[in-house]
Amino acid sequence: MRVATTHIRLDLSPSCLESCAFAQKKRNAVRINCLCLGALIMIVFAGCFAPADRVFDFPLKNKPALDFELTALDGPKAKLGDYRGKPIVLAFFAYQ
Repeated sequence: MRVATTHIRLDLSPSCLESCAFAQKKRNAVRINCLCLGALIMIVFAGCFAPADRVFDFPLKNKPALDFELTALDGPKAKLGDYRGKPIVLAFFAYQ
């Protein structure tokens, strides 16, 4: 009686392992890209089918800003009212 045997050779060389790891990374990247694309499509369609009766009300639009006073880093104080009629750019920064 003869028994058939099968020999399986595993290639665990560094080049094979690197190519397997690269393929796994590529598959993961494709999955992430598909998830991002799906999320983007859902966001776009959610915006397209939003109710048309949704109106945002801005109660302070076209009204003068409240007067306030700020102290500059070098010491002097500035009031918003001192710049009435002039364009102003306010930049807020947070430092820790």
